[in-house]
Amino acid sequence: MRRVFLVVGCWFGFWVSIGIMLGLLSKGLDGLFSGAMNGAWMATLTSFAWPWIMPESLSQWMDGVDQQMDRERRSASESPDRS
Repeated sequence: MRRVFLVVGCWFGFWVSIGIMLGLLSKGLDGLFSGAMNGAWMATLTSFAWPWIMPESLSQWMDGVDQQMDRERRSASESPDRS
């Protein structure tokens, strides 16, 4: 679950920083808070599009598939052939 929290944090940080930049560009310093709020809304609304946006390798990394495959490889290499 730590991997999912890491990706979610990066996702929200990305959108909030874009919102802050756009808010600062359009309203100056007064746009800081509104930009952060708009970025948080965009992060929440676009989180439903993750299955279409996220690369398959990142999805597998979040699911821990790579660790499971490593464990299977290690157990297969450690077990003696019984043929």
